[in-house]
Amino acid sequence: MTTMEHPPKRSAPELLTVGEVADRLRVSEGTVYSLLRSGALPAVKIGSQWRVSADRLSLYLTSQTAEAKG
Repeated sequence: MTTMEHPPKRSAPELLTVGEVADRLRVSEGTVYSLLRSGALPAVKIGSQWRVSADRLSLYLTSQTAEAKG
């Protein structure tokens, strides 16, 4: 009997809803939608729902902090 090799499983990125992003940033959902529409905050649209990667949100916050200092 032979064993089949399976590629390592990749974990899916943590995707946040607009409401979850708003909660984390302590802003309104309208502000989050503005960031999404402007392209300032990268996201994906799944059907009619926006989802933001937790990693991308962290990068966005880091870039905003750097701009504020600079």
